[in-house]
Amino acid sequence: MENHIKSNKNYLNPNLSLKILSKELNLSEGYISQLINKNSNLNFNDYINSLRITDAKNMLVDSEYNNYTILAIGLESGFNSKSSFYTAFKKFTGKTPVEYKKSVRNL
Repeated sequence: MENHIKSNKNYLNPNLSLKILSKELNLSEGYISQLINKNSNLNFNDYINSLRITDAKNMLVDSEYNNYTILAIGLESGFNSKSSFYTAFKKFTGKTPVEYKKSVRNL
């Protein structure tokens, strides 16, 4: 399941849900949720958001994305709004995307 999500980059779909994933994998929503909780200690939304934040962090430090706004990076990472991106980013990194970008650029 994890391989399916990561290799297909399903998490980049802002509309990804347990229902969609259960149809793709032909597994029940409850079972997928249970697997994610057991193996990552995160609920489904937090697990998907953690993958999105990893992508966003990579984009924030990649010079190829220098012309992207912070919002564009959030949207490219699978978030559907600025507020959900900023909230999740702060939750997983302890910093805003701007603070993170500045901190890694100053290394």
